[in-house]
Order: sequence, then C-alpha cells, then structure tokens
Amino acid sequence: MSAERRQNQRRRTLMGAKIRCAVFTGATPCVVRNVSDTGACLSVEDALWVPGHFQIEVPHLRLRSDARVVWRRGNGVGIAFEKTKPAFLGQSFSPQREPAANPMDRILYLEQERAKLALRVKQLTDEL
Repeated sequence: MSAERRQNQRRRTLMGAKIRCAVFTGATPCVVRNVSDTGACLSVEDALWVPGHFQIEVPHLRLRSDARVVWRRGNGVGIAFEKTKPAFLGQSFSPQREPAANPMDRILYLEQERAKLALRVKQLTDEL
C-alpha cells in the first residue's frame, strides 16, 4: 500500500467537466472524481489522449483553471492546478454569500446551501 502524498485533502465528487486544449478545437468530456485546492482526479475515456497541459472547466463549480497531468492510470488522470487560485466562470461571487477562494470552499458552501434548501422544502411540505 502506498503512502499518501497529497498536500491537500481531497473531496470526493462526481461532476462533469471539460478538458480544453489549444491544439484541439473541441472539448473532451471527463468526470471529476475528487478535488482539492491544488488538483483533482479525473475519469476519462482514455488517459493516454489527455495532453500534458490543458485547461479544465467544471461548470458545477464554475471553475476554469490551467492544469498539468501528474499521473495516469487506466482511465484515471491526476492533475494539478497550475495557478494557486483557479478562476471561476461567470460573474464573481458576492463575498457575503459565496466563497470564491478555492474549489473546496465552493463545494462546502454548496453542500450547506443544499442542506438549508432540503430543510426548507421539508418545512413547506409539512405545512401542507
């Protein structure tokens, strides 16, 4: 069994994403299996076809970042974000409502919001 080498804790996810490369006109679909402040694990159709450097877009996190491949195994690819603070897609977040510091903060925020909404839905359905 290998020792854990990650510097940052990763959060398990299952989100659709796109790999974009300057050489190709289109985007290659992939699935983000886990993510941290510094990188992610992707599931792709064939890891050998993923370029060494590319741009990753995760619409659910509104995240876009340059990335580099750290490892490849079967259909899995480990990546590191090239920038310490990846850019977010769309408009910037309101600092009072949503964190914009890193993907982990965004995931935690969305989980908290989902829990609040689930509680509110339960309250409303109980009133019926």
